[in-house]
Amino acid sequence: NGQFEHNTARQENAYIENGDLVIEARRENYSGNEFTSARMLTQGRFSFTYGSLEARIKMPDTADGLWPAFWMLGNNFPGIPWPDCGEVDIVELGSKEGIAEGLQQEKINCALHFSNAADAKESQVAWTDAPVDLSQDYHLYKVAWTPTTMTFYLDGVAFGTWDITPSHMAEFHQP
Repeated sequence: NGQFEHNTARQENAYIENGDLVIEARRENYSGNEFTSARMLTQGRFSFTYGSLEARIKMPDTADGLWPAFWMLGNNFPGIPWPDCGEVDIVELGSKEGIAEGLQQEKINCALHFSNAADAKESQVAWTDAPVDLSQDYHLYKVAWTPTTMTFYLDGVAFGTWDITPSHMAEFHQP
């Protein structure tokens, strides 16, 4: 997808420090890339259908081009290709929109990516501007998933919700 980093399973890129999980991007040559980072995979370890999922995250300073995200793919991936498997972005930070508006550390989005009724990729995206720089402290990011809606929250305040009942959104009723 055009990322400049190579995601590793090395301790240099993901480790526990003072009880916190740290995912560290590093400028280093590795497997033909100029950067390394970690991608935490739960596939085969955890899946669910309906309920709430939340994480307390302190975002990094994205001024150097970082794009941190807390997201999920359908459990049927890679057997069902993207976007047919569905993707749920609970939070993303570091967008060109935030950079352009001078809100790089505040402007976040949540999104659903899927194949629509015409079998074409569709993205539904909601944006919000946090009242503070999200790299200065921990904040709670949450998705509440019911058989009819997905609602996304920052620190308990909803900022995006979608009706997932249309038949072409069937992937959002799978683990």
